[in-house]
Amino acid sequence: MQLLFEYTISVWYDEFNAFYQSQVGISMFFGQPDDEFSKLLSTLEAVYTHSLVQRRGGKPAAWRPPTDVYEADDRLIVCVEIAGMRDGEFHITIDERLLIISGVRIRDYEHPQPSLHQLEIRHGEFRVELMLPWAVDRSRIEANYRDGFLQVELPRRQDRQIHIINVRIDETDEE
Repeated sequence: MQLLFEYTISVWYDEFNAFYQSQVGISMFFGQPDDEFSKLLSTLEAVYTHSLVQRRGGKPAAWRPPTDVYEADDRLIVCVEIAGMRDGEFHITIDERLLIISGVRIRDYEHPQPSLHQLEIRHGEFRVELMLPWAVDRSRIEANYRDGFLQVELPRRQDRQIHIINVRIDETDEE
């Protein structure tokens, strides 16, 4: 039995305001279901990944590494899983309440022309953008990288700025 499977994926990519659509046709025999199903899943994942990394001009867009964000005491902690990085390959910026963690993970093979059989580790430009729930004390932000995890601690800013607004009452009579 041969099954022709057509898969369509549509992705809205906000950063570039572009809409991308990819289609793939897969022909497969169901003689060995587990093996064939694994091939199908791998192919679909490749199509999905390919469609997510395309942007205008055909250049790859930044990918987003797995990220955890949690609150502990008076601080927000952001943990990014990004193994294989070296000093100077990270960039952490904060603009108002927008935290941006970016960098480039270089694909480094020992052999000059490797014959690749499987590619699952993402390389190239990455970017994480997070809207913080409150203002942070920029002078106390700390970032540490250990065992493939980047951890950024963002202490809550304690000095609240309270603005008092006077209300003017217009007492003109309309007659």
